[in-house]
Amino acid sequence: MDEILAMKIVDEYAQMGGKIIHFTGGEPTVVPYFEDICYYAKKKGLQVSSNTNGFKRVDTTNIDKLKTSFDLADKEEFDRTMGVCSFDTVVENMKYYSESMQDKMLSITAVLNRKTYKSMLELAKFVQENFKVYNLYYSNYKGDNPDFAFTIDEIDDMFQNYIPKVLEYFKETKNF
Repeated sequence: MDEILAMKIVDEYAQMGGKIIHFTGGEPTVVPYFEDICYYAKKKGLQVSSNTNGFKRVDTTNIDKLKTSFDLADKEEFDRTMGVCSFDTVVENMKYYSESMQDKMLSITAVLNRKTYKSMLELAKFVQENFKVYNLYYSNYKGDNPDFAFTIDEIDDMFQNYIPKVLEYFKETKNF
């Protein structure tokens, strides 16, 4: 979207009495004027929210709520799943976001699929040890790609054997 059109949308939304604007995508941080539009929205009195995969670091001064994606704590599997060596970059950026968003809201959503659900406890531990977040959310893959889509048996396995371990960990660490 053209930057002038984006600013016009922000203007009209603020004039209509909007309170919170959420920038999403695709990946909103690849938009060349992303930081400028966040600043512009804050200047218009809006609360600014966005999501990111964490690959590109952006200034969070004008972001009130940042929702990030982080699905795996294993570097090799993360890089293989992403198709690019990005684990170290994403972890460093997430640490930056953890620090810069301390007085704001930073959350992580992990999308579980047939390849990742067995590592959800390791992910919870990794997140707690490395990042300061408001919340860690788990979401299930909802597509139909057989490489990622759950079977009924895998769903049963997740609920019987993996989710209880994660819940117990959160209770033990008082992080629930």
